[in-house]
Amino acid sequence: MMSCIIAVMDREQALEQMLPSWTKVEKIKDFVIVDWNSPKPIIENSTIQKQMKEYGNIKIIRVEDEKYFYRCLAWNLAFQNTNPENKILLKLDADYINLNDSWMNHLHLYQP
Repeated sequence: MMSCIIAVMDREQALEQMLPSWTKVEKIKDFVIVDWNSPKPIIENSTIQKQMKEYGNIKIIRVEDEKYFYRCLAWNLAFQNTNPENKILLKLDADYINLNDSWMNHLHLYQP
């Protein structure tokens, strides 16, 4: 149904808060998080590890040895690692918390 991509660099605390609000959404079938050279790898965060174990649909891709954050490259890397069966891609920032997912019922795919 949907894939969710998130690109972060040193946004561990924001990700801790936002991720639980999205993993509850049944229509999102996978999450791809690109950890762009954060000083402490996101995968080492116990809250995020718990989310990964509980939901099993979270993939973290670590990019190392990059001095600068290249947002476009991070998004492309995330997109390339989503499940191709999912027809909708949500591109989220680590600050986006899902308060209510009723808006998703209004999403329609354009089909020529």
